[in-house]
Amino acid sequence: MFYPNSLAAVCNLRGCIDLAIANTQDIDTPNSEFVSIYALVWKNILQGFFHEAHHANAFLQDGHKLWDDKDERAKEEEKADEYARTMLFKLAKTIDVEVEFSETVTNMVNGRITAEMEIVKDLLPNLEKDRDEDQKLARWYASQKHMINYGGVYYDEDEGSSNPAISLKTFKEFLHVCSGDAEDDSEWLGETIGQPLELKQEPAHEDAHGNQVPPSIDVAAVVGQDAAESYDDMPFEPDEAPVSTGFQGVSQFTATPIPAYTAPANTNPPAAPVAAQPASAAPIAPVATPVAPTSNPAVVVGAAAYPEIQLPAGVDAKTVVYGLYLKIFKHLFQDCQYNPTNDSVPFAGVGNIVNWVQLDQHESLFVKEMTCYSADGKGTWCQGTKVNGAISGIIIDKAKTLPAYDLVLSTPEGTQIKRKFIPQNPNKIKNGQLTPTATLAKAGNQLMWIVDPDSKEYSIRVYNGTVEKNINGNWVPAP
Repeated sequence: MFYPNSLAAVCNLRGCIDLAIANTQDIDTPNSEFVSIYALVWKNILQGFFHEAHHANAFLQDGHKLWDDKDERAKEEEKADEYARTMLFKLAKTIDVEVEFSETVTNMVNGRITAEMEIVKDLLPNLEKDRDEDQKLARWYASQKHMINYGGVYYDEDEGSSNPAISLKTFKEFLHVCSGDAEDDSEWLGETIGQPLELKQEPAHEDAHGNQVPPSIDVAAVVGQDAAESYDDMPFEPDEAPVSTGFQGVSQFTATPIPAYTAPANTNPPAAPVAAQPASAAPIAPVATPVAPTSNPAVVVGAAAYPEIQLPAGVDAKTVVYGLYLKIFKHLFQDCQYNPTNDSVPFAGVGNIVNWVQLDQHESLFVKEMTCYSADGKGTWCQGTKVNGAISGIIIDKAKTLPAYDLVLSTPEGTQIKRKFIPQNPNKIKNGQLTPTATLAKAGNQLMWIVDPDSKEYSIRVYNGTVEKNINGNWVPAP
């Protein structure tokens, strides 16, 4: 799923697996029971990458038009679907695209298929021969079991016929059939197995334009044991499931593994698996020397601590502040590498929270102080650090897994307020179970709470790239 506000895409691996199983058992999808679940999950992931890449380019080019026009978004969905299919087939004709999961994903797929096979196996004695749904399920079990034991991506054997089984051994053969191209199409007949994709490697610690960027941070070297506040004990997290309306992202990719195969839409928000970045030997220190707490202790939070903010004509304060929220949201979930499928480190790049996030001239008027780390490498929090055009964050839980920001802001009238910007922990347990909001985060939803640390009030948040307010118990897009 692509989130326009944060310019990020996520893929829910569990959702891909569940969708593949549902699709292969779907009575309205002819011959889907003969398709390997492994192959279908792999196709979903590859095709989804191209689908979301098309969305990313479209929103960069015409984001304002797509955001405001539902019909334009529908057209973009169709274009992205076609682009994804075309690019996947093009890829398969030129390089090796055979199924190759990581050990973690392989274990996920194996576990889910094993459980489903056991369920269907127990149903087999009671299946009715004159019921189409039951017979499809029986064929599904036989075909999937054969491919698990002997390999292949498609297997159709008619036990009552003398005709040989229809069998496809490679993922490339499978895509050839999906494409509808002629069997003797020369573009599909080239040797690609073992031909890897050659990627241009960017210089270390430089972006695509050659600009220097900070390396990933060694969390252990930056975060002191006594500096972390226990996120698990914070009472602000609501127990109700988030409610959201309006456009938040572009819907998940669909699969078409064989002719006449039309996959149902996936309703699960996908998640983006990422690999942890290598740790840097030298942590980036956001401040030169430890800074003492606020130099104006007489100021009471909520009082008029600052001059009234004067914005240029045509610049709206709410637009500036919401833009700041989305900038922080992007850094937390994209730059800190959100990975809700990891049960121990949900932010693989959590150390990147200390990297500078630049503020524009208008945002700088609202952000006055921050809590950041000292430069001595001891992981000491420096509260009340004056902000001068950029902010740096902290890691707030004892397990050193959750990045956050702790800021002092000014309202347009000059009133001082404190706010913490905290991502939802997808692994938060309460009474032995994931909390409702953790369950949504585990499914791939990106949820950032904006919290008053004194009152623990959380009436505003960013959910999947949309700023929302809690109005009468319902979360709705902020006006």
